[in-house]
Amino acid sequence: MKILIKILLTILFSITSLFSQWERCNGPYGGVINSLYSKEDTIFAGSSVGVFKSTNNGNNWFAIDSLKSYNYTCFAENSSFIFTVSVAGGVYKSSDCGETWVAIHSDLPASNKNFVIVKDSNVFIGTSKGIFK
Repeated sequence: MKILIKILLTILFSITSLFSQWERCNGPYGGVINSLYSKEDTIFAGSSVGVFKSTNNGNNWFAIDSLKSYNYTCFAENSSFIFTVSVAGGVYKSSDCGETWVAIHSDLPASNKNFVIVKDSNVFIGTSKGIFK
């Protein structure tokens, strides 16, 4: 019986230590995190209040001023650009690892933009009115 108790305690402590390895990052704060994406040394967090980036492994986060106040849900990339979509705000691309962003949604119908993927040379946008490329 003592051996069984020792085995059970060993398993319990092993499982507990597995989950205790997670550590909360220092931000970003102020919204729900919807998506995470990494490119080179930069981590992007799409949130309900904008896009944030970290260039020091999540120790500090900075809001991207041109991508504030929208619900960003997804990131994708091809060989030239990073893309992000916001539910109400639109579709944006960056050619400089997130330093600057350009809106590319002017010819899309008014709708929620929910997802973006890149397949070969095509960029697909999933919206509330269908999929567009």
